[in-house]
Amino acid sequence: MANNNFLTIFCLVLTILLAIIQVTAISSFGIKPNLALIGLIISAVFINSFWLFLCLTAVIAFILKFQPGFDLQIMVFLLIALIIYLLIKYSSWQPFLSINVFVLIFTATFYLLTSSELIFSSIFLKELVYNVIIANFILMLLWPKTKKST
Repeated sequence: MANNNFLTIFCLVLTILLAIIQVTAISSFGIKPNLALIGLIISAVFINSFWLFLCLTAVIAFILKFQPGFDLQIMVFLLIALIIYLLIKYSSWQPFLSINVFVLIFTATFYLLTSSELIFSSIFLKELVYNVIIANFILMLLWPKTKKST
């Protein structure tokens, strides 16, 4: 039980930190990975409370768009986050598989719904690769903790 609490708190803090990093000007080779999306996908695996995940998603949306009103990207982000949570909770895949599949699917979905003109560009492909690499790195950090809880 204590290990599950650690994972929940770790995911909350990690996702908030990733969102804060995302709003800064940090990029690699001109590409800014969608760190908030990665954090939410990983958090959806380890956070069992829908309401806690919903609050986390709202905080992340606030961090990403610190101004009045919602634009299309934030609305799509919120919708994707909720779909991710539901799909992950109702899938029986292992964490490595589900996180990788959902990073691929939802990075592509985000681009299709917000920047469809970039879907066939190298920018999209580079971000997709960065997102998968970053998600796997974070999951490798968490993996020893998840093994103890099973």
